[in-house]
Amino acid sequence: MHKAAYELIEDKRRNEIHYHLGKFYKEQIKENPEDERLVFEAVNQLNNSDITVAEEKEELLHLNIKAGGLAQSANAYETALSYFNSAI
Repeated sequence: MHKAAYELIEDKRRNEIHYHLGKFYKEQIKENPEDERLVFEAVNQLNNSDITVAEEKEELLHLNIKAGGLAQSANAYETALSYFNSAI
């Protein structure tokens, strides 16, 4: 049901939602830098958005590298590779 409702949202609106959620999680990282879950939440949301600003793209690149490193440390190699590939 969740997926069906998600599919009803227009692509542009979905991108906006992912972008704003990702920005929210990025702010939470600043307040809780030890919470690795927030890195994954931010990256997953931002990777599903349509970022066009060069500075934000660079920030996302670094977040993907960080998420990839965290995943690799947890022996989640396929997930790590996915984040590293997103950083390219």
